[in-house]
Amino acid sequence: FSIFFYGDTRFFHTYALDWVRDRPAQAVLPYHPPLFPTFLGLLYQLLGEPHGSAFPYKLCLAVLNSATVAFSVWWWRRVLGTAWSLLAAGLFSASFGWLLLSTTYSNEVLYALLLSATCWLVLQSTRGLAWWAAVLLGIVMGLGSLTRAEHLYLWPFLLAYVAFDRHRQ
Repeated sequence: FSIFFYGDTRFFHTYALDWVRDRPAQAVLPYHPPLFPTFLGLLYQLLGEPHGSAFPYKLCLAVLNSATVAFSVWWWRRVLGTAWSLLAAGLFSASFGWLLLSTTYSNEVLYALLLSATCWLVLQSTRGLAWWAAVLLGIVMGLGSLTRAEHLYLWPFLLAYVAFDRHRQ
C-alpha cells in the first residue's frame, strides 16, 4: 500500500499528524472517536512522521492484529475450550477482510482487541467477578467506546447475558 490515504484513513492520518505537531484537531462530522488516531500519533512519535511509505506503521497494525488473534486463542480457550478457540482463531486469521483491515489505517484493528477483551471479561463474570476484573471491564469498555462509539451499545446485551446466565445457574 502507498502512503496515500482515502476515506476514514485520511482523517486518522491527519488527526495523528495534528496530535504529533501539537495542533488542535479540526472538528469534523461524523464523529470519530479519538483513541485510534491517538494510537497512530504515538506510532508517529515513535517512528517519525511518514514520508513516502506507510509500511512501518501498517506493519505495527498487522502485528497488533496478529496479537489479537493470539490473545483471542488464549482468552477463548479458557471459556470455550481448545477446539472452538482454535476454530475461531483460524477463521479470524484467515479472513481476507481482517487481513486487509490489518494493513490499513482502520480503527477496526484496535477495536477487535478491545471487543474480544470485553466479551472475555463478561464471560468470565458469570463465574463471579472480582473487584479488579470489574475495574478492568470498565477500563476496557471505556477504551472500546473511545475506539468505536457503538461499543456502548453492547451494555444492554452483555447485562442481559450475565443476568440470564446467572439465573440459569
